[in-house]
Amino acid sequence: MNTNEFYRLKIYSPEAITPFALYMRGKFPFYIGSEYGKHPEALFPIIIEDLQNLSFRDQSFDCIIVNDVFEHLPDLDKALSEILRCLKKGGYLLSTFPFLYMSEDSKIKARLKPTGEVEYLEVPEYHGNPVDPSKGSLVFQILGWDILKKLTLTGFKLAEMIFILSEKYGILCPNISGCFVCVAQK
Repeated sequence: MNTNEFYRLKIYSPEAITPFALYMRGKFPFYIGSEYGKHPEALFPIIIEDLQNLSFRDQSFDCIIVNDVFEHLPDLDKALSEILRCLKKGGYLLSTFPFLYMSEDSKIKARLKPTGEVEYLEVPEYHGNPVDPSKGSLVFQILGWDILKKLTLTGFKLAEMIFILSEKYGILCPNISGCFVCVAQK
């Protein structure tokens, strides 16, 4: 892929107001960022999307980048199916999330009942929310290595966790001196 083709990639990420989104929008003219919310008028002109029910056409993107969102989704399987649907053949999902790198199994912390009510399986945990920093977002699960099986069962042909670290780029994490990035290819 030459430089011109690289900068013409169609990229989607469910973040529009973070420093990452601003950087991506400045580098990639076909980058689309969104936020999640129940009141679209409050964030206008930012588009509102739900990873569990994306509004994009099939095969819209070369790459979908999801940073620290998967833990907040009550139906991760549905979100993975939606991401797969929206990726072009050969496209990539790149994702970061709190990761139980010493555990095969994900830890479910809360779930939605059929009534829509949240059932807490542990003391509720909230992580930062750039749209509403005072509230945070509920954590439904912390993912373990079983995320790779989930991805392949969804239909991704490649799914792996890549460990990266870079003092130069500030990719350092407490306790492990780096960060795992999930990479999956359609």
